Amino acid sequence: MKYGLGYIPSPADDRDAIMNMQHEAVPDEYKINNVDSVVDQGSSPICAAISLAEILNWRKAIKDIKRPAKISPYDIYDLREDKDQDGMVLRDAIKAIKKVGVDGEKINSYARIIDPVSAKVALMLNGPLVIGLYCYNYGNRFWQGQGQNLGGHAVILTGWDKAGFVLQNSWGAGWGRSGIETFPFEDWCYMLECWTIVS
Repeated sequence: MKYGLGYIPSPADDRDAIMNMQHEAVPDEYKINNVDSVVDQGSSPICAAISLAEILNWRKAIKDIKRPAKISPYDIYDLREDKDQDGMVLRDAIKAIKKVGVDGEKINSYARIIDPVSAKVALMLNGPLVIGLYCYNYGNRFWQGQGQNLGGHAVILTGWDKAGFVLQNSWGAGWGRSGIETFPFEDWCYMLECWTIVS
């Protein structure tokens, strides 16, 4: 079965703000509530847009008492500069949301995460994280493999337990455990990039 991909790794940029928050008192387990249900992107190359929409919708939900209107990932996908290209560069998508916004929602600041401890602190302080990985297969550990690189895939992290981070995918509830899997801490080396929306 083929799933959609669509994440394009961000080129290196020394101007990236880096969140390096070492903290010894992080709990053994942590879970973010009120994250959107798992969606299925089908074969569309909109994984980065879906991941960012899930984060923005979570941010809106914790700010608004009433049930807010959902941000569509297609509105984020339309922000890409090269409309002839399938997929999105993650940093470019985040910068576009900061600059022009989407459905009236903007962000003020964001930062790159470079280690798992900082990722845990960012999850507690700022909410879900968006990460980019290469995809080598469509199984429960799609980021592991020695065969052909099928492309890039963006997903979100919504917490952690003793085994690793909680990874929420956009390949529908039929993938993994109802669309969720464990991203082991020792697999951080597979991470191409990880971002937190600070404010």
